[in-house]
Amino acid sequence: MNINQIKTKKPFRRIAPDLLAGFSIIAINTGESVVAQTPRETYSIVSQSEFLREYYPSGHKIHDPSYYADRIKTDDKGNKYMHFVERVAFDMQQVITTKQLTHLCGNPIEFTNSDTKKGTSQQSILNDFKQLWIKKNMEIAWYEAAKSEKITGDAALVGYFDENKEFGCRVFSYLNEEVLLPHYDSVTGKLSMFGRLYKRYDVDGESVMDEVLEVWTKTDVTTYVKSIGGSSSMRRISNNIRRFFTDEWSIEGEPRLHGFPFLPVAYKRNEQGACWSPVQSCIDQYEKAVSQLCENNKISAFRILYLQGDDIDIQYDSTGTPTAIVGEKETDAKYLERADVSTAFETQLKILTQNIFQGTFTVLPPEVKGGDLAGVTIKLLYSPAIEKAITEAKEWDGFIDQTVKIFKTGCGIESKKSFNFESLDVKGEIKPYVHQNDMEIINNINSSVLAGSLSYETAGEIHPYRAINEVDRIQKEAREKVAAQVQEYDNESGMNDNNMAKQLIEN
Repeated sequence: MNINQIKTKKPFRRIAPDLLAGFSIIAINTGESVVAQTPRETYSIVSQSEFLREYYPSGHKIHDPSYYADRIKTDDKGNKYMHFVERVAFDMQQVITTKQLTHLCGNPIEFTNSDTKKGTSQQSILNDFKQLWIKKNMEIAWYEAAKSEKITGDAALVGYFDENKEFGCRVFSYLNEEVLLPHYDSVTGKLSMFGRLYKRYDVDGESVMDEVLEVWTKTDVTTYVKSIGGSSSMRRISNNIRRFFTDEWSIEGEPRLHGFPFLPVAYKRNEQGACWSPVQSCIDQYEKAVSQLCENNKISAFRILYLQGDDIDIQYDSTGTPTAIVGEKETDAKYLERADVSTAFETQLKILTQNIFQGTFTVLPPEVKGGDLAGVTIKLLYSPAIEKAITEAKEWDGFIDQTVKIFKTGCGIESKKSFNFESLDVKGEIKPYVHQNDMEIINNINSSVLAGSLSYETAGEIHPYRAINEVDRIQKEAREKVAAQVQEYDNESGMNDNNMAKQLIEN
């Protein structure tokens, strides 16, 4: 595969209306068949740069005069001038992203051992796995990957070994000016090669010096470099001309082994692009409507003074504000009231806001007048957001499985305990975050334990305030309590350590 093939990537698209679709009508009889054709839907390509412009309010379309034009006006002397209209942008995309990330990543990933015959040793290995997961900041890496996919449409998590042979993970993202280039096996559909395209800057971080293409395979990493040049404008022009006719890439150094027995890359892509893409047009209309409302309010803020009569004298103060009007008896003076359009704007904005939040399953915090809400009530209030997170958790399942595989292998190689970690049949599961009443949950857990329908071990695992090794802590405290009781009994009875006291501690 050559460089251009590696750099090829499936674009992000938004389906466009096909005005001619209604004329392609074919009448057939029952039982007849037609020749199958490839899909012919019309799409508009959306770059990941466009997602970034939509995410940050400063890049919104409302600031573009070609979308919302300024006005040319004429003053009282007949001179034309440019009137700059009011432009208002909102951070709705950031609000949508944050709320979806909260429900998707608000809870840590839960790990369970799928081995039904697990013993004490397996539980100990699972505890070590969980501790290392936190130590290696894997929850942070998982959040960064989810954030990248929400904003830019895709994300990749890559495992590596540094110069000290220590395992680590890093997230590649377009947020970091990195273009992700996944390539899949045409039969299995599995990731067979992965590329990362990015730019290297000079020491000042101002001028681009090189374009770098890293290619990850099942065994190694190869780095390709194409020189762009320094800060000279003439050098950049000549380089651009040269790149137009040639594609000058060279290998930097030798391919290096990444140390994994497989391709250590977990990749996730959202075909619709950014998480707000379904409602982007509504957001554009909302910002335009609010900008028009602000412009209208700016004009309507000053009422028009209507004067009728002869020999009218208007007196002003130092600021130019009229303080008195002097005229004849028939003189009439009054202010003209402009038409009130606030109701129409209010209706329009209300409809757009509702569509924006419904289309992204976003729930604004409800007003709580007093007291704690029951768990069922909370779930009903946030049901759209919860349903969205549950659906997305299933879509991320493959990414989490691959991440766990990378993590197990990397930690096993680093600690030289590959056999222990490979023998661990661990499964990671995303548990969407739900706003909850902790006291209600704790009371339900305690009631279930007392009723005998829930084990102490399970209760410790699902308790809202649990630690990773909560069961071990409970057992340790129980042993210390028994030991203290035995010691007290021993002091009172004078018994030695080789009889009943020792037996009680062991039990």
